[in-house]
Order: sequence, then C-alpha cells, then structure tokens
Amino acid sequence: MKVLCLSILAGMGHIKAAEAIAEGLKEEGLEPKNFIILHNCLLGWFINSFYLWMTRKAPALWALFYKTEIWRIGRWFLDKAIREDLQPVISEFFPDIVISTHPFISSAISTIKKRNFKIVPVATDFDCHPMGITPEIDLYIVPHQKSSEYLQKKGVSPSKIKVIGIPILSKFHQNKGIKKEKFGLSEKPIVLYLGGGYGLGHIEKHLLALTRIKDRMQIIIVAGKNARLAEKLKKRLKELGLEGKVLGFIDYIDELLEITDIAVGKAGGLGASEVVAKGVPLIITEAIPGQEEKNAEILIKEGLAVWPKDVGLEIERLITEDKARLMAMKDRMHRLKPQLATMEIARILKELSLKK
Repeated sequence: MKVLCLSILAGMGHIKAAEAIAEGLKEEGLEPKNFIILHNCLLGWFINSFYLWMTRKAPALWALFYKTEIWRIGRWFLDKAIREDLQPVISEFFPDIVISTHPFISSAISTIKKRNFKIVPVATDFDCHPMGITPEIDLYIVPHQKSSEYLQKKGVSPSKIKVIGIPILSKFHQNKGIKKEKFGLSEKPIVLYLGGGYGLGHIEKHLLALTRIKDRMQIIIVAGKNARLAEKLKKRLKELGLEGKVLGFIDYIDELLEITDIAVGKAGGLGASEVVAKGVPLIITEAIPGQEEKNAEILIKEGLAVWPKDVGLEIERLITEDKARLMAMKDRMHRLKPQLATMEIARILKELSLKK
C-alpha cells in the first residue's frame, strides 16, 4: 500500500499532522511519501502570509472567510493550482491512498477526474470546514464525536466517518523520565508558555501579574520563530526578577511538557492535543475565530482546559490557593488521555486499501 500524505503551509499544524501520520505508517512497515503543496511557489507563500496576517491582525476578516461561503469565489483557481502542483507527484508515486490534512487540498484532489487512489482527509481541528466536504471523498478521519455529527448534518454517511483523534507524534505519548535539572531548573512548579512555530503574542501583560508569585514558580517561554520577541522577553524576565528561560523554535516540546505543571497557549488543534496527551492542564489565551473557537469549546467542555479573563490571576490561583483544582485537572486529563491516533489511522488505511 502506497500512501501520499499531503499538507500545506498555513501555520505549522497541518505539516506536523502529516509527519505524525507518516510516523505511524512507518511503524506499520509502510513507506509513505510526504509532500507540501505549493511549497516553493509564490501562491504558497501568499496563502501562508495572508493566513497569518488575517489570524493575527484581522481576525474578523478570517471569521468572514471561515464562517461564510466567500471562499467559493477563489475555489476554482485554488483547486486548479493545487492539482497542477500535485499531478507530477501522483504520476511518479502512483499512490493507493492520498491523505489530506487541509480542506484546500481535500477540495482540489476531489476534482481529479481519473484517479486510482482513495481520498482520506484527516482533520487537525475539532471543526470541519465545508470546503473539504465533497461526495468524492472515501473516508473522513475526525477527532471527536461533535466533528462526526457535523459531517452527518452535511450529508456524509456515518459509514464514511471514523472518530480517531488528532494525529500527533508518538513522543507525546511517551514518558522519558525527564527531570527539571536537565534544563537547569529548580523544583518549583513550571508554567510553560507555548508560542507555536510563529511566536507568541499577549504575554507581556501576564508577566507583571506573575511577579506576585515569583518566589513560588518559574516560567519557560517558547517564542517560536520570533527572535525579536524572544530577546525582548528575556530582558523583561530579568527586569521583573522572574525565574525562567526563553527559548526559540525547538523540537523538544514533549520533554518540556513532561516537567510542566501548567501550559499556556492558543487553542490550536495540534498544540492542544500534544498538551493533553502529556496530561498537562491547559490555560487558553486566545482562539482564532472558527476552528480554534470550536477547539476551545470542546476542550473546556471536556474539562481539559480553561479560558479565563485574567490569565495571570488564574495561574496565581492554581499555583497558590487552588492547588486542589490543579490536581483535579491533572487527574482528569490522565483519565481522558487520548489514544495514539496515528497507529489507529494506519490500521484503518490498511483496511480501506483492501476495499474495492
């Protein structure tokens, strides 16, 4: 069975999901091929840049794009561009199954007239965008029952839906026995600020509040690719007398989560799933309109995250006067810890490949 895993650069989540799926397939003895759509062209750069600009600077515009059908205006052009970029890869690799981690890709490959492969989109958020819902799709893999219910409302047969989870790398399901001393940290509780691949906003206002408990906790800030922000935050920690570290773009978030007491970040599907898999309570700071709002809604309802009005005050309470609630959140997360979705996805794809 030959599996082609497709992603697109619109934030980092879709690429990380494709990498995780490929890891699971390799564990099953398969050799998948990963391909990033429109990666080395002006259109791909524009999509990523425009997406990041909208979600950071114009969330109301992103909400309009996501929640209405305005996306239909450019659908034909985008489908055509993705098909043309993908066709040489399909012709060379000749896949049995094509995995899509983004609705743009699902839409485009559904329009390929003559194909000998099955189409399987894998959702990387708890919401499913209608652009990626088409009759040509063979199987949908989604993370939650609510996602399945939405697809069924859109006319998708329950037989074409599998509720599995969001695919993350297996290292987030492993316990390496990491100690705080590995990173030069004390035994005080750790608050981990996660900025993702593109940096972290709205953090400076929290730091001042945390000075009230600076002797009772320490901070790790992952600033992502924003080097200017990282340097600014290093100086700010020193000025405020806060104990901790500021890191850039790293590949050992799993190890940091293993020693973390509270994680703080946005409601991205992949990032939140990694935190949950490690059993760390999550404080949500923001959510992009649309997909991340749905992520936040479900995480909070499941008792896996909170979204307080005052993040600094919430951290202070959990570290000091409300330790029992923090422990209860950790216990709940360990009980509701998600399965390793990638292995189940590999098993399901094997079954699908045998069907005519």
